[in-house]
Amino acid sequence: MSPARCEKRALSPPRRKIPRKCKRGRTVGAVAPNGAAPWMEFPWASLDGDIIRLVAEHALAGDVADYLRLRAVCRHWRSSTVSPRGRSVVDPRFHPRRWILFPESHGLFPGHRKLHGRVRFFNVSTGAFARLLLPLFPDHFVIDSVDGLLLLQRDRDSAIRILHPFTGDIVEFSSLETLRPQVEPFFTSTELAYMRAMERKEMGIFSYFNRICAALSFGPDGVITIMFVVTRVQRVAFATSADQQWTLSNWQTNLSWKYMAFQGKIYAASIWVNFSPNRIFVIDPPRVEANGSASSFSLPEPKLVATCPVEKLFGFAYLVNCESEVLLIGHTDRSYSQAVVYRLADIILGRFIPLTRFGDYTIFMDERSLCVSSKAVPGIADGSLIYRHHGKFLAQYHVRSGTLSTAAEGRIEEGYRLAPYSLIHHLFACCLMTFGKSPGYAVLPCLVPA
Repeated sequence: MSPARCEKRALSPPRRKIPRKCKRGRTVGAVAPNGAAPWMEFPWASLDGDIIRLVAEHALAGDVADYLRLRAVCRHWRSSTVSPRGRSVVDPRFHPRRWILFPESHGLFPGHRKLHGRVRFFNVSTGAFARLLLPLFPDHFVIDSVDGLLLLQRDRDSAIRILHPFTGDIVEFSSLETLRPQVEPFFTSTELAYMRAMERKEMGIFSYFNRICAALSFGPDGVITIMFVVTRVQRVAFATSADQQWTLSNWQTNLSWKYMAFQGKIYAASIWVNFSPNRIFVIDPPRVEANGSASSFSLPEPKLVATCPVEKLFGFAYLVNCESEVLLIGHTDRSYSQAVVYRLADIILGRFIPLTRFGDYTIFMDERSLCVSSKAVPGIADGSLIYRHHGKFLAQYHVRSGTLSTAAEGRIEEGYRLAPYSLIHHLFACCLMTFGKSPGYAVLPCLVPA
């Protein structure tokens, strides 16, 4: 060792270790009276509990991930705030609404051996990524996602489970096998043979459903109600966390409807046919008994809440949850070159006022919709709509200027589903109702930045 290096070590004061039980914050620009480092003079663990709870409330109102980070600072902060463990699914305050399960490319799906049990989540407000270890996926697969909560089907018994990805909390539901006697009469023998073959490929009874739209409602007593549209049989299935079986609605939906879950209800927009007006329906959750069961009641039939004339909205209509408002989006004529955006609340009142702004958001639309902050998607102007134009390419329509342009390079072809190659393609894949353990899976939480 050189003399210079020895002298430097001798003159340097010994490094003081900080107790691991609590990190201490830095006070920028402050000078400690005793000459010690300023950040050593303010122990964060001594903060008053009321102040900690106030800060925690603000963090939780923004993002549950920030709340979890706050509680991880030290033992005092954890004891001063409410633990989400055991209640993060049943209490909507702890739902990760800003996060979506990010669809990977190159045929990778949650549970794929190359992912080593890890999956990525994307924050639709900030564009941040979180990579989480979720060991459930080797024997589960995602069938849908609501408010950032994952709806999983277990392989061995087709039981439905709701998973909070950031806390690991799980709520159990009965097996979808209880629906088999109710749905099989709707299929031909050939269809049943095909779906039973799919069951052997670890799809389970979910191969009977494949494309669903689920909604969750939460009771004050901790009972959760799930209802989801079974598009193949044009019915709605429902159950609560206290039920021993699933029940199918005794009325039909329509193959021409597009669905969106919002605040525990399912909204449906009829697809334009033969110049008929677009109609909007709402499906309310079932009544729940005092013991938490809903199997004794029938599901309320869809209610017609609004009608949109052809001269106001032409062709396909998209339902979008944006800033806790339901928007109805479509086109003005058969050229599909001009889009129009309405608030559903205005249409219900008979007012058709086109919106030119809807915050700093970008809306992705296809089989379903996704609202993302423009800050999270570089290169896309706020107030834009991203959709498939004539089935050939991804178009970007800027509502305020009325201009139509290409959102991403490349044509949309069959192979596109297997390997999206840009962030825009990945987010658009969230709007495709393809689920399960397959290379083309896509997952869409029915969420919007709060």
